[in-house]
Order: sequence, then structure tokens, then C-alpha cells
Amino acid sequence: MAKHLLTDHEYQYQVTGEPSYMAIIPCTSDNSRLEEDGTITIFDIPNAPIAINKLRVRVKGQGINPPSAWLYNSVAFIETELEEFNFYISDSEGDDLNDGLTRLTAKKTYASALPLISAAGAGTKVGFKAGDVFNEEVSIPFSNIVLNSYDKSEFNRAAFIRGLTQISTGWTLKVGRTNVWERIVNDPPYSNGNGYDNVYVIEVAKSTETSNPFSSKKYLAIKPTEADIEATPGSFRVTPTDTAPYTIQLHTSDSSNPNSNPNYKYFIPNSIYAVRAITNRSVDFSNLIVQDAVGGYGPLAMNGKIRRVVAQGGSTHIAVIGNSADIQYCTFLNSMLGGGQRAIGLVVYSAIIEGNTNVLRDCIFFDQDKAIYTHASSGGNALSFTVERVHHYGIPNVSSAFLEVVSTDTVTMKDCYGEYTGTCFIPATGTNLLTRNVFYRSSGISYLQTQTSSIIVTNNIFAELVDGYSTGSLYLLEDTQKNIIHLKNSIGGGRFFSAARTSFKNIVKYNIIIAETNGETVLNSTWQEESSPGVGIEGTSATLIADYNVYINISGLFYWQIRNYPDGSFSNFNTWKTRSGQDQNSMFINLADEPLGLKKIFIDPENGDWRFTTDALALAIQAMQAGVSNPISSYPTRPTYEQAAYNALNAVPNSVLLPQ
Repeated sequence: MAKHLLTDHEYQYQVTGEPSYMAIIPCTSDNSRLEEDGTITIFDIPNAPIAINKLRVRVKGQGINPPSAWLYNSVAFIETELEEFNFYISDSEGDDLNDGLTRLTAKKTYASALPLISAAGAGTKVGFKAGDVFNEEVSIPFSNIVLNSYDKSEFNRAAFIRGLTQISTGWTLKVGRTNVWERIVNDPPYSNGNGYDNVYVIEVAKSTETSNPFSSKKYLAIKPTEADIEATPGSFRVTPTDTAPYTIQLHTSDSSNPNSNPNYKYFIPNSIYAVRAITNRSVDFSNLIVQDAVGGYGPLAMNGKIRRVVAQGGSTHIAVIGNSADIQYCTFLNSMLGGGQRAIGLVVYSAIIEGNTNVLRDCIFFDQDKAIYTHASSGGNALSFTVERVHHYGIPNVSSAFLEVVSTDTVTMKDCYGEYTGTCFIPATGTNLLTRNVFYRSSGISYLQTQTSSIIVTNNIFAELVDGYSTGSLYLLEDTQKNIIHLKNSIGGGRFFSAARTSFKNIVKYNIIIAETNGETVLNSTWQEESSPGVGIEGTSATLIADYNVYINISGLFYWQIRNYPDGSFSNFNTWKTRSGQDQNSMFINLADEPLGLKKIFIDPENGDWRFTTDALALAIQAMQAGVSNPISSYPTRPTYEQAAYNALNAVPNSVLLPQ
């Protein structure tokens, strides 16, 4: 089918007033422009500005963005061009007896289309109708394949691929129990190597299922005994866990009968993966929503280019990307299992090929045990990884890793935001860079550490670290400059290690380091003194260069320490300077008795405004040029699941918090 010409189109917009009306204007070269990518840009709009959802482009006489409308308004929509596919699949309009070659002859299921797709081979483009729900596993048969949604509109951006079976009927009340309902599942179509102990039950609120397709889902809590189920609304268990058939015992959230319940629907996973591609198969996967699968690598397992995708569910990994991957504008929503079990958001690994480059940009993670985990599974250093403008929103007082890296060559992490996140563990072997990131209220142990590599940490904010835990540490290695490091712990102390081993020169300069604890705050330098304090040493020992730092004490015991050095702990700043030779141009500020606390220096740090006040101390720190170059004025607001999904599907980038 040929694309329509510019003059085949007209645009309409809603004219405000009393009454309002729809104005329809033919597209001409005088009022619009056909772009090289096939979009139409409208540049002559009466009564401008017009809200983005009030403007439409359509083929004349065929309605707004019909299947034949190959052009779209790039102002009003993002990638709503109805591109051509080799095969079409629609649960709502398709039939498996169709050939699947056009929208009007779409297949109903992917399983029916798969033999045709496999025969077509590399380069095949497969379209799923936007808004339709596909409860089946999508297995990718070969490399160089495109999976996307078609007939997208402004508020209907993607098809849903789910690995779910509904179990809203067939329940019987357990004899002798008030709230324990049982249902037998005879033929589970999956195995994950661990029997069926990763089966989970999802409760979906009918009232919000359409308006809130992500937050309306509740992952019920796993309980070990029948008595626990009886006592706990919103819980379940599976017995036995190693053979089929098996029995699900369920206590609904409102202690009601689950059979045809007026308030809730119930589902269990029906596959290990919702979407699966073998590790070395490259896929162009865009504009799709993937939800729920049972096993170790679901619901999304593939490699290649992944754009504008929402992934939710999975009892172990939400996504596994093998070899090189380009992942942008994606949202990873967690499957909160019972007992605090949470999935790993994104696993990036190389099973075969070394020297791969992976990029992760403008993605959002929620409530992960680990948001991002990357490793090489077959020897050597296999990955170079760039993480840029990625946000991770964790759970308060639960240690939740933002980024954990194993056997990776080089990592760059910049313009990211972590809230209630835990470990950032980066033992990569190359030169690693962390810059312009903000970490807020990281729970438990929070550290950035290398083992055989170098790391540059500059222009970051680590705010209210380790609060709520008895101990906590922040390791920053080799080159740590122009950061704000705020150690806060209401029930214990904290540690800031300027170096964790003795094989590197360690530069700690132009940082603002704040202690607000109820215990010891240790600034710990790991180096072996062999001649005189502060003098560089030869061989395997490191050289510490600390200067132009600002140390601010709010509460607790603030002291400096040189490991392996006799009497190497100093609670007096001047003694530290004299004995170590470090921090000769640095400042120590004691605000323990200051009513304003940190607000004497920063405008409102508790709410994320780390800009300086006009106080003399603040001006002195500015003159020293310590701290980040352009402080933030507020922390980002945690979006709802639906807001994050909308941003992903509409390619909305995350904000840069600390611009250069």
C-alpha cells in the first residue's frame, strides 16, 4: 500500500469558545510540511497555541488516523505512523483461519502466526494490534526480527503480551476454614526448574482495571501454612510445589468468595516467559507492554533494540538482555511477591560474545531487589555499559540495589536518580565514571566499589544515606571530586571510605561531606604510611590526596582514620591535618548547636533544595568551589505506575538533575 500524499490529508482542531466547534483544514504546502520520516508537521494553526490532545491529522473522508493514514501529525503524536508489517495479529479482530497478511485478515494468536513467521525468516516485521491482550508466550524464532504494535493512537499506545491464565471460578471453601478457598490446577504448561514454587496469584481490581492497568494489579503474599492463609487477607500458597496437579489456597483481600467476585479477578502465570528470544538473537522490540510470567527469566527475555516498552511481573528477572542491547524509554514495574520477594528489574549479560556495548537510557524502575544487574557468563570482560537518565524508585527501609556489575569492562552512569535504593556495586575492570547522579535515602549499606579497576566519582549528590540502619558505608575510589555526601543515620553511624584498597592514587577533593548520625561517622583512608603522614609511597601502597573539602558535623562523633597507621584515628580536624598532611585547605564546620542545622548553608536540603543560602559560611564554601556545580532545587516526584508507563510509551525523557 502506497503512502498518502500530503494533500490527501486534512487536520482538525477544536476551536474554543461558546460554543466550541471542530475546524477542518485541508493540508497544503502553505500550512503543513511532509517530513522525511513520513510525519506531517502543522505550522499554521489558527488560535494557537492548541493543546496537543486537541489537534488531529486524518486522511480525507476516512476518519482520524485510520489504517490507511500512513502519515501522522508529529506535534500531536509520537510515532503513531501506521507502518506496514509482514504479519498482523489481533485478539479482538483476528481469526486464526486468516492469512495474517493484512489488518483485515489478521491472525488471532501469535502461536498461529509463528509457523508463517518462521518460514518468512530474518527481516520479518510482526505487528500486534494496540490495546489488544495476548495471553500466550511469544517465542522469537530467529535474529533480525521486528515486533511492534500497529493502529496506535494517542491514548492507545501498545498491545499487551501477558503470560496469564484467569482463575476466577472453580474455587471451593476448605472444610473447617472460613477464608481459605482452594482450586486445583491440573496441567500447568510451564516448568522453571524449581517445581511450581514460583507460581504466584494476581488479584486485579475490576473497578480500575481499564484506567489503571498496572497499579490495579496486586501480587498476593505467599504464606507457608494453611493457618497463615486463614489469618492473612490477600495471601495464598501452592501445594505441592514439585508435582502437578497442584492446589492453590487463597484468602482474598476482602475475605470474600473468589468465584465470579464482583470486585476482583484472579490470575496465575501460564509460562516462564511472556516474550522470549534465545540469548544471541537480536530483536527490534518496541511499543509493547509485557506482563507476568513465572520463571527465572520472565516476562521479557531477549537482546537487541528495546524501545518504548513496559515490563511488569516475573518472579525472578523482569528482563534478560544478552549480548549487545540498546534499551531506551522503558519502564520496569515489579511483581511484589510475598515475604518481601522482589524481582530483578533488568539483567544484562553476555553468554557468548565479548566486547559488547550496552546502552540504557531514559528508563524507570520500581521496587526492585536489584534494578540493574550485569555480568558476563562465559569468561573475560564482555560488556561496556552506559546507564544514562535512569530513575529507580525503591521501597523505604529495604536494601535495593540500583546497579550491580560483575565482570564488565567499563561502566558509565550519569544523570540518574535513585530513591530508597541500596547498593551500587561496580567492580568493573576498566575506567568507570559516575557523574551528575542523585541518590536519595539509600537504605542499608550503600557503596560504590571496585576491585581491579579505577573509578571517577564527580558531581553527584548522596543525600541522607543509610538512614534507619545501624551501620552503613559509602566507598568511593580513586578520584572523588565535587560531590555532596550526606551520611544520615538516626540509630547508628556511617562510614565514608575514600579508598578501599592500596593500589591506587586516591584523590578526594572539593567534596562536601556531612555527618548527621547517632553514632560514629568515620572518614576512612586506606593506605599504608611508610615514611611520613601524607607523603606518597612506593610499591603497592596508595597515595591519598585530600584537599579543598568541607566537613560539616550535625550530630554524632566525627573522626578521620588512616588504616594500618599507629594511632591513626583523629577526632580533631586540626590534628588530622597536622598528622596526615591532608586537607590543608579544607574546612570543618560544626553545626551541632545550630538551630537551623543544614538550612544555615543549604536552602532546604530535606526536600531536595541543595542550593546555597546567602550565609557567610555558604559563601565561603562557594568560593572554595566545593560541592556539585549546579545543585538541584528539589527531588523528582515518584510517578505512578501509569504515569511511568505513559512516559515510556510516549518517549518522554527523564530530566537531567545536575546539568553541567
